[in-house]
Amino acid sequence: MIQSIDRQAFLQKLWFEIEAVGKSPTLPEQADGQPLRQHLLIYVAKGEGEVAMDGQAHPIGKNMLLIYSPGTTVELKLQRQTRLYWITFDSFALNEGHSDERRFSKTGEFPAEGAFRIGGEDALPMMEELVARVAEHGQTRRFATQQLLHDLLSMLLRHAEMQAGDDSLGRIRLTVDYMQLHYRSAIRVAALAKWGDFHPAYFSQVFKQYMDKTPTVYLTHLRMNKAKELLLPAERPIAQVAEQVGYDDEFYFSRRFKDTHGYAPSAYSSEKNRIIVSLSAPYTEHLTVLGVPLAAAQVHEATALPDVPRLTLPKHEVEPWRVSRSLFLGIRPDLILCKNNVEKNARRHINDIAPIISIPWSDRDVFRHLHDIANIVDRQAEATRWLEAHEQQVHGWREKVREAIGPATVAVCLCDGERLRMYGARNFGHVLYRALELTPPEPIRREMSRFPSGTGFTWMSLTPEGIARHAADILFVAIASPKDRERVEYWMQTHPAWINHKAVRSGKVFFVDANQWKIYAPMGIEKQLEEAGRLLSSIPAHVQI
Repeated sequence: MIQSIDRQAFLQKLWFEIEAVGKSPTLPEQADGQPLRQHLLIYVAKGEGEVAMDGQAHPIGKNMLLIYSPGTTVELKLQRQTRLYWITFDSFALNEGHSDERRFSKTGEFPAEGAFRIGGEDALPMMEELVARVAEHGQTRRFATQQLLHDLLSMLLRHAEMQAGDDSLGRIRLTVDYMQLHYRSAIRVAALAKWGDFHPAYFSQVFKQYMDKTPTVYLTHLRMNKAKELLLPAERPIAQVAEQVGYDDEFYFSRRFKDTHGYAPSAYSSEKNRIIVSLSAPYTEHLTVLGVPLAAAQVHEATALPDVPRLTLPKHEVEPWRVSRSLFLGIRPDLILCKNNVEKNARRHINDIAPIISIPWSDRDVFRHLHDIANIVDRQAEATRWLEAHEQQVHGWREKVREAIGPATVAVCLCDGERLRMYGARNFGHVLYRALELTPPEPIRREMSRFPSGTGFTWMSLTPEGIARHAADILFVAIASPKDRERVEYWMQTHPAWINHKAVRSGKVFFVDANQWKIYAPMGIEKQLEEAGRLLSSIPAHVQI
């Protein structure tokens, strides 16, 4: 059973609390034959049998996901050598209409119920990781386990939607997902057709209609682009690359590579004039300061790059991908760069068109990003020159600011609609805490000290009352709109925590544009440094802080 619903919008409004996770031949005792107290998610990794939901029986088998809501009675009759993964969890729905805080209410509703066959063994690695995380850490790492559960539920809903009607594109996507996972193996078109539930003679025609190439050509291009990814940034032995993309014979692989691209694999890593596309706005800035011309790119709205054709792309993995494949087919890029949070979508839609190199985002700081990208595009000297020039700029402003404010503490807060956040040494706080080496409020300092500088911790959420815990001599407030500024100014006049904040009492509050200050990339931090240095050094030296 599946209700018509916007899958991502629905999931984004839910918060999950996992009670138990297991891997066993049978269900947990409290979930077998009794009304469920919580949601139950099951993955059948091995075996087959029958499931009865409220007395109605249905067959089940390998690679099926089952979802049942609280109050449902579930009974399983399984054959021997069955292996199940299961999760029991509560879900909480976000209540609307609360501007200053988020409230959740427990809900038993879910838009799908029953058993759904999924593509390949996509759920197995996620289930294994979730079981391992809970076994090792219990519930101490909730965000990681909740994200895995979110991904599993999103996968289930996607397959449930496809099974609810004749979704040819969705079934083609299943075959694409299969090739993405199993491109190293021998894959026959007949097997792909069966996987997508198409007649073999009809499958290639439908596939070409949606993907602009036959399944055989798609698979070849996918393998060749995977090979290019292995050749960058460090060249590997051709025999090793061939084996890793599904070819036993390196000479046959080299011939196919040359037939596809017009040059040998050994020539790819030394190519200097690549056609490059950036799918992530921060990396667009890195490539720009390194002097790399771009065929197209995602560009931050506050960044001026008039000569770069702009791509309208999702900023996060959960957002839908609507950009046409024909755009990339027309550009014919040699290399695509992106953050790891959009990699999955990019690979699914365009990995047969060009190799995709993903640079991890949150666990590396802006300087590591620059070095990593410079290594990929062979612009290490340009990276060194930018870093040296940036350090000179930083040194100049650091001296001016120290002269003006001495050892003053500085806090930076974002107000964006309902969101109120206090930032550390990344994004909004980078130029304050890393470049200018200023002292943050104590709660921020403690969080920053737990991780390498610029990684691991970005921000903590805040209520209006919570500003009292972040005592500082100077307060930067990044606002996303005029209404946000009005909200903060109202708090400064009426809310006790804001009225009594030291920076507010002394008039040391600076409003800055959130659109400019959220950019965590070279060109953005140069502008932020200029603005922060100018504002802080303008404080008269004789003024008591």
